[in-house]
Amino acid sequence: MKANHCGSVSPVVPLCRSMPFFFLAFVLVVPTVIAGTMKKNVGIAHLDGFIKERIHNATKIAIKSYNPNPESVVDKFNKEVHESFEGTNSTRRNLKAHFGLRTVMLLGANDNFTGDEIMQVTVAFNRFGKGLVQRMPRCRWGFFHVVNNDYNKWEMYAIGGSMNPTIVSQGNRFRASDNVHAKEVTHRDHFPQKVWKHWKWRTVNDLFLNGAFFVPSGDHSEVAHKHRNYMVQAKDGSAVGRLTRYAGMLKCTAGRPC
Repeated sequence: MKANHCGSVSPVVPLCRSMPFFFLAFVLVVPTVIAGTMKKNVGIAHLDGFIKERIHNATKIAIKSYNPNPESVVDKFNKEVHESFEGTNSTRRNLKAHFGLRTVMLLGANDNFTGDEIMQVTVAFNRFGKGLVQRMPRCRWGFFHVVNNDYNKWEMYAIGGSMNPTIVSQGNRFRASDNVHAKEVTHRDHFPQKVWKHWKWRTVNDLFLNGAFFVPSGDHSEVAHKHRNYMVQAKDGSAVGRLTRYAGMLKCTAGRPC
């Protein structure tokens, strides 16, 4: 094969004819790549500045919002919650007379999560005072030993549950409010009796005052034997006042042991 006068050994496109196309492509492509890279760098710089501005604004808001008095923070929160429910069809009772949601303890958050069957919880030596509505605790699945707690004038119910939890209420003191519709300690959500009658709920040496009552259910014959390794020793309900006299917030001073 003979080389043509442009020095190409290709019989199709001589090298000298391809050079203009190459330079044209170089002139068009390279500036585009450079411009895109510069635009990308400008975008990253702009995003970095945006993030820094957000951090700066968030810090200013946090400093402005900081309140060293936690009680005033809670009071403000409860007041806002109360106002948000006023005039609504909320299921919470009598919110105009009291502040806050006042629901306490939810153990097991989903009726569909059977993995909570292995849950074993002890609720002991607490004081649940006036103004609380419900969920002290509210249980799903699992085993719950509620022992030597002081319940005083709940507004809906004290101990509730769903999805066949085993609940042993032992040595608690239940003082109901004067509301005739809030005397029952227990609550089984929306389940009919034909379902919840098989749930193992029992009361042992509880003290009931002012008309409070506990509705037991299920077969209790094996509860104590099956769960004895997970149950703390309990006193009679009459001893609750003494057992819970120190329950509540610790009064601590910064820099000193509580």
